[in-house]
Amino acid sequence: MSSSSRFPGFLLALPLLLALSAGLVACSGSPNPPAPTPASDSLSANAARPPADTFSLDYLMGRFDPATHPDFVRIAPEHCDKPDMYLRRD
Repeated sequence: MSSSSRFPGFLLALPLLLALSAGLVACSGSPNPPAPTPASDSLSANAARPPADTFSLDYLMGRFDPATHPDFVRIAPEHCDKPDMYLRRD
C-alpha cells in the first residue's frame, strides 16, 4: 500500500499548509516603530503657535451687523425669501 492512498487529505492540504506558514514567516518581521516624540517638544511647538481663528465675544453672541462685517456677503434676492439676508464667507 502506498502512502498516497493512505493519506490523500494530507497530500492535498500540504501545499496549503506550506503557503500559510510561508506567509506567517514573511509577515512576522515588522519594521522598527518610530521613536515616540517627547511630550514637552510637542507642547512647546503648540504653545508657540497663535490660535488660527480668534473671535470676539460680541461676534460669537451675534451682536454685530453683518452688512458692515467683511466676512459676510449679501444673498441675492432670488435666492432668499426675506430682504437683506447675509451669508458668511469661507
